[in-house]
Amino acid sequence: MSKDFKIVSLVLSVLFLSSVAASAGDVYVDAPFTQEYHVPYPIGEDAANDVRTIFVDADDNVWAGTGAGVFLLPKGEKEWLALTPPGDVGPVYSIVDDDQDRVWIAAWNGVFRATNGKVVRVGDVDAPVVALHLSGEPLAFGPGGQWRLQNGEWTPQKMPFSKSIRALVADPAGGFWLATGMGLYRVAGNGWRLFQDQDELLTPDLSGLAFAADGSLWVGCLGGVSVLRNNLLIKQYTPKEGLPSSEVHCIERGPDGVMWVGTSVGVTRFDGQNWSLRHSRRWLLDDEVRDLAFDGEGTAWIATAKGVSAIKKRQMTLAQKDAYFHKV
Repeated sequence: MSKDFKIVSLVLSVLFLSSVAASAGDVYVDAPFTQEYHVPYPIGEDAANDVRTIFVDADDNVWAGTGAGVFLLPKGEKEWLALTPPGDVGPVYSIVDDDQDRVWIAAWNGVFRATNGKVVRVGDVDAPVVALHLSGEPLAFGPGGQWRLQNGEWTPQKMPFSKSIRALVADPAGGFWLATGMGLYRVAGNGWRLFQDQDELLTPDLSGLAFAADGSLWVGCLGGVSVLRNNLLIKQYTPKEGLPSSEVHCIERGPDGVMWVGTSVGVTRFDGQNWSLRHSRRWLLDDEVRDLAFDGEGTAWIATAKGVSAIKKRQMTLAQKDAYFHKV
């Protein structure tokens, strides 16, 4: 089906609905409804558009970690600002904030922090860092091991976990969870527990983590999503249950409690009953979704293999939608 035919069909549908509404007299009111739409935010060329991670800070500024460093999109702006010092340009794997709303960056050559509009190195780790835990004394994790920040210096720590770390999420009850290529780790105090059996996870090859509104933990696995509550597997989602793809890359909870899952075929959402997929250039710069974040207005910021996409919302009436497609 051609693009022109789709547009004409949609316009005719809107006109038909409008005519039906008009024939109903005073019964119908063309009330505003929520309409989603896509706004693309490409960053640059090549590695700069290879977006690995996305983060929205307390002021609704958007941070993108790419193959060419970290970029900042100030709230309401359209142009990205390159923040990585020239000598440190390279892949960025994670961006998070601490309890003082300071932004930290895990990169190919260590840990950085945004200070007064500049990105500066923190400590002396000169190795890839893929995840950070910032409660208490900061912890850094990477394929080379684990470090703890003490008195401004990173001290190597014994690391009993798999070094194939994919995601980290803090636990509201204290401690944190690590998703790795060899299973799921629950870390609390000086203790830890590994989840990797079939009665605990769909598979131990993991990709993303997020807490749902009911307190359950959603775990992205090779093959789908496993849901845990109180350390027990309570549900699994695979293509058999309607998940559009078995290749899950990331998971995030939206402001309204809806769970979003980034996959290799686009981003999909689960409202508790049904999955809805957003894909193709209608919704995304690329269907390979790597990370998700939300701002205070409910906009979904999506890291893809070819730039950043934003799925925004606005109020619109049928008459306004009719006029929009006539203009198109």
